[in-house]
Amino acid sequence: MKLANKRFTTIPNDFCITFDQHAKIEEVQEAPDARIQGGGFNFTTLRQVAEAEQVHMIDLIAVVTEVQPMGSIQLKTTGENKDKRTITLCDDTGVSINATLWGAAASQELQVGDVLACKAARVSDYGGKSLNLGEGNEVNPVGEPRCQALMAWYRDRTSNGQVLETEKLTQAGEGGVNAAALPLVLVEEMTTHLLSDEQFLAGDSTPRYFKIAG
Repeated sequence: MKLANKRFTTIPNDFCITFDQHAKIEEVQEAPDARIQGGGFNFTTLRQVAEAEQVHMIDLIAVVTEVQPMGSIQLKTTGENKDKRTITLCDDTGVSINATLWGAAASQELQVGDVLACKAARVSDYGGKSLNLGEGNEVNPVGEPRCQALMAWYRDRTSNGQVLETEKLTQAGEGGVNAAALPLVLVEEMTTHLLSDEQFLAGDSTPRYFKIAG
């Protein structure tokens, strides 16, 4: 049992349990009357993403406003090709952001106007702010109140052909970095972030900036 590092989890608990190589884990059959809740989201708004550190993982729900064609890149580490698709998300805080779907998630059927709930999206400082999404996503999640609210908000803003104006967190071609604004991280945290950065592993040459402690 130790204090949880909330940069690497979306679960709001203050403590976590870790296991070493000597741990023995056995499956226990669930009792017929057991009621353990799972799969829940702890949503962050896109405006809050503007303040999130690049090593953070977040849950979010937002409207899809653009879907780019699926492509693929060759991974630098293995030489294998990996599918990717970039989409744009916005929510009712008036903020939009680019998000990249990787692997099997890139094949997910998405249309403009869909609401996408994302589990454990990784925040990146690439192009200002952007997101990397894995497979923990739900399209138009049934029974989620935020989904209905976002659909109604988007229809209200676009029903008469209006252009949806948003504050863009992802800026194409943005350069430079504000060193004072960088989060202070340990070397281990920097390594973990880089190993989970699909664009970096694929050979993207855009600089990543860190302020190292220790």
